[in-house]
Amino acid sequence: MVLLPLLALPFLAQSPSNELRGALAGEDPGQRIEAAVQLAASREPWVDKWLAKEVSRGTSTQQRALLLACALRGTTSSLELLEKRAFQRGRPNADRAWSLLLYGAYHPAALQDSVTPLKRAKSEFERDCFLAGLLKHGGQAPNLRGLKELKGKKGKPHSALLNAMDALSGRGISSIEEPTSLALQLLISIFPFEKGVSREVIDASEPSALESWRVAAKHKKARTLEDLRRLPIGIGGGALALVLYESSAPERGALFQFLRGALLDPSQLAWLWGAAGDLGLSLPLPSQSSTLLDFEVGGLLLLCLSNPSLGEERVRAFQPWARRRLDAGHSFATDWPAAVLLAVTPQKEDLARLRKIAESSSGADALRALPIWHLASGRVGEGEPRRALLRSWARELGAGWVGYLDQEGPRWTAYLLLSGTQAASERLELQQHLLAFERPHDHSPEHALYEDIAEFLFSPQYFWDLP
Repeated sequence: MVLLPLLALPFLAQSPSNELRGALAGEDPGQRIEAAVQLAASREPWVDKWLAKEVSRGTSTQQRALLLACALRGTTSSLELLEKRAFQRGRPNADRAWSLLLYGAYHPAALQDSVTPLKRAKSEFERDCFLAGLLKHGGQAPNLRGLKELKGKKGKPHSALLNAMDALSGRGISSIEEPTSLALQLLISIFPFEKGVSREVIDASEPSALESWRVAAKHKKARTLEDLRRLPIGIGGGALALVLYESSAPERGALFQFLRGALLDPSQLAWLWGAAGDLGLSLPLPSQSSTLLDFEVGGLLLLCLSNPSLGEERVRAFQPWARRRLDAGHSFATDWPAAVLLAVTPQKEDLARLRKIAESSSGADALRALPIWHLASGRVGEGEPRRALLRSWARELGAGWVGYLDQEGPRWTAYLLLSGTQAASERLELQQHLLAFERPHDHSPEHALYEDIAEFLFSPQYFWDLP
């Protein structure tokens, strides 16, 4: 995704800058989404009126960007604009499909009344866009099984989407007859309360699941260190990092050390260190010459949640590296994880440093620094408020099974909605063709709607609300 320079975003008297308007109307879908995010975050009082005037003007791609801004903004007037477009009448069209996806993801009324949006959907694809949006609410999403609006042949995409909603709500998958739900079962097997899947299920899923999903799935018969030594370490894109969750306690330390030396990609190491933190392992210190790395911070934060006393002890041991990283003075926008480690168990010198950062920061840095300072200064309550803050930072750092599903949940959703489109063939994340996910579409495979949906699903704006 292309990020817009902050200096290019001043707002004129009653409208966005020319640079921002150009990005909203541009050809790059990633830049359109980023522009929509920045417009939605504006505190200017005229934004809602400007959106009401402009949301039906310009190209269809620009209108979709403005509808996303409405959804993200979340004001009464902006949500009314979104609802109007989602509930419009007529034959299937790209505008309604996009609006229903956003309505399911962001409109609070979607949780109270899911029947009306389903009735307004004029095709299976539009209905599935709404259901895919609801996955962002996870356990808050209603139980839609039995609705006449969803009756139809078994194996249609909505069956898998309903299974996903059930899984995220803790109700469990009721049927895995269709291959897409079989692939889903592999993904959710790494939930902490799941017992894992059998070798037979994993083998049966091969035509409908990515190799990484099969490798990361929690096996009922735990894989051992010797099993891993016989496998190519790059198998499944580094998904072997998740094997730690199925391992027996006596073997976890050796498995962690083996995988720590074998995996290279930071996202894979974030899964591994997060798993180690979740499981209460005493995380090893970096070498004296090393720099504190983000995936180490993510693992330490999860260790503070699984074993607070051990976690805080290890955090204190890591703090000299955190201080050195901040001393290097690169950018707080990238070095904030080091500040978080100092805030978890702050020393006197750390309090002065973190207060200075909070007071001298502005813009996005200030939004980042303030909760860190609140944690360090004791303004965050003990218990759940503190745990929620540590959990949110660990998730942002991609740690553990949550970090893995934040990547793979949207990918499964994208396969379900977009397989067979040009947008899917052009996305690196969807390069492997999975025949089981093919579906009919309302528009030509080249339609720009699918490109916008793909960009949205793989953006930070979309993720499953995990249990």
